[in-house]
This record gives sequence, structure tokens and C-alpha cells, in this order.
Amino acid sequence: MSKTFPLDFMLSLGLGMMFSMAQDEKEKEKASVFRTTYFKVGLAYHFVVAFGVAFACYMLYPDWMLMYYADSRKVPRPIIAYIFSGYFAMYTLGFLVVPPLREKRRERPRRLFIYLMVLIFAFIWFSFHRLWHVGSYRGYYLGDTRPITRTSLFPVLGVSMPMAVGALIAVLHMLRGRFPETAVGPGDRGE
Repeated sequence: MSKTFPLDFMLSLGLGMMFSMAQDEKEKEKASVFRTTYFKVGLAYHFVVAFGVAFACYMLYPDWMLMYYADSRKVPRPIIAYIFSGYFAMYTLGFLVVPPLREKRRERPRRLFIYLMVLIFAFIWFSFHRLWHVGSYRGYYLGDTRPITRTSLFPVLGVSMPMAVGALIAVLHMLRGRFPETAVGPGDRGE
């Protein structure tokens, strides 16, 4: 989850949706969504994994994280802090959007999630040049960049991305094990 801020925000939204959709009935009955185990565990996962990797990438190549839309040297630090807060805002929005959609029609959250994944792949497709080429803001516009495979970002992302997916699967599995009486069966999926 650390390619760039715009992409990361969409991924954060999707992550919040995933944790909300995985939530069991017992958890949904809590007075506040912010007190549910799924929200808290998902937020902790998001902070350590997604935000952690993104912050490391920003420290290595800030202009790449900004997708060369702005020169990181000229962006005030409070603005960068505000941008980083977007990770948590998008995760929270993703978590909050699922229950009202599910009330209208059970499959709506899944459909929205699928549309979001399509949007993410389209974003990657149309922004591939900005994602693949790493350098400074000035260097990008002068054509002085390197492929991501020849930068320190490559091993960071090459190790962190598979670990992030594995950790996500493990966390969701752990949460499912915490509430075994509500495990989803074939008949519970609207099939």
C-alpha cells in the first residue's frame, strides 16, 4: 500500500471496507462502530503495515509518493501531515460506508468494493509511467528518472507488499477464529 498517495487512499478505503464486510453480527451490534474489534484491529493493521510502508517510501522518495504533482521541498510539513492523515480518514470512510449499503441490499458493499478495485487497476494503468519512474520532481519533468527496479524502493516494496497481503489474511483469519460461532457458511452468502 505504498505506491503513491492517491493510490494509497483508494487502497485505504478498500481496506476499511474489507474489515467492515468481514465483521460478524455480534460486533455490528456494538453502540459505536469505533468500538468494534474489527475497526480497532483493522486500524492497527493499517497503521503498522500500510502507513508504515508509505512513510518509509516517503522518506526515501517524497516526490514519487506525491506522483510528481508537487515538489516535496516546497510543500509545507503541515500539509504533508494533513496528507498522511488521509490514510486514516479513508480507512474510516471505507469502514463506515459498508453498513448503510448493506442495509439497502446485502450485495451492495461487495459491488462497491469490486468497482473500487477496477478503479485502482485503472489508476495504475493510466499512471504507470509515474509509478514506474522514480526520481525528483525536477528530474521527472526533465526525463532524469530511474526505473523503480533500480532504486531502494524496489526491495522495500518487494518485501513489504507480499508480507502485507500475508499479514492481512492472517489478521482476518485470526478475527474469524475469535468469533467462530459466526463463521460464514455457504448459505450465509446469499447463495
